[in-house]
Amino acid sequence: MPSRRDYLAGFATAGIVGLAGCSGYFDREVGTVFRKTLNVAEPTSSGQPYWASLAIFVTGGGGRRAIVEYDPQYVTIDSESIRLSVTDQQHEPLTQRFSDIEYIVGLERGEEKDGMNGVVQRSEFNEMQLGAEATVEEFYAEDGAQSLCLHSTESRGTPLALEEESQFDIDDKF
Repeated sequence: MPSRRDYLAGFATAGIVGLAGCSGYFDREVGTVFRKTLNVAEPTSSGQPYWASLAIFVTGGGGRRAIVEYDPQYVTIDSESIRLSVTDQQHEPLTQRFSDIEYIVGLERGEEKDGMNGVVQRSEFNEMQLGAEATVEEFYAEDGAQSLCLHSTESRGTPLALEEESQFDIDDKF
């Protein structure tokens, strides 16, 4: 069975997003992005990958503050616009170094509904802003992973302040 990274890369390259679950025919959900996480898997001798977070970007203080922890070798933080992204130049070493990569986004959907989390493509991860609204469709990938397909994003309504920023070296976690 192909890895999640290979699966996502395959359907993005082939342009068959509709066949992969993002058809646009199902219910779309609107939510506010409250978390962005970049997880990576390191191969181990047991054959089971060891997963670690390469970047965690969350809101706090009623959605007015942002907290981020990341490895600057693989992730870019724009402190002015409070954005986290992974460039093409950063993504290539990720695919060479790690056995799997997951770009995960968490959305709040209001008081009456539970939040939702899901794996997204890197381009969607980069487009979605912490504290901004996004319209997504939830689906399950071939390997059973809960995934989100981005249909649209809005600009952040409330300004965020970067409250805490810390950096680390991912090699210290493995």
